[in-house]
Amino acid sequence: DIVRALHELPGNRWISYNLSQTALDEENTVPALSACSIARASRVHIEILETVQVRSPETIAHLKLIHACGHDIFLDDFSQGFSNLSYLLSDVPIDGVKLDRVLIEKVTEKPEVATITANVLNICNDLNIKTIAEWVSTEDQRQWLMDHGCQWGQGQLFGMPGFLKDYN
Repeated sequence: DIVRALHELPGNRWISYNLSQTALDEENTVPALSACSIARASRVHIEILETVQVRSPETIAHLKLIHACGHDIFLDDFSQGFSNLSYLLSDVPIDGVKLDRVLIEKVTEKPEVATITANVLNICNDLNIKTIAEWVSTEDQRQWLMDHGCQWGQGQLFGMPGFLKDYN
């Protein structure tokens, strides 16, 4: 249960909840996320999977309610599938993006990947959108991401897959 897990979390950690369309359509998902107290809600990041129908009025209403409860909403696998720049201009309250591994794995090796990733980070920074890079596996990647304004990383470099660590 998410509320119990929140109370057991160390102070500098958060839970990332991958929100699929199936979960969003279940009757208990939105009430369960709403039940987290405002003080603890900021420690639950909602990651919208690329399968979520973000343009649906019902989905937008659910996401606005979840956001109003204090949860940050991130676009997962940003650059893949349906997760694209147009979502940043939609009515969905987007607090951040999780950069897909395709933007991270070769960022220090291929100039075209570095250019695209730097531009995505610039757009996010200009719009005050938080960024998490997934699949960070080398110190060179971490340093490049820090130098280009990425706030958080996730991946093997930080101990184990799925472990989030603030760069600072």
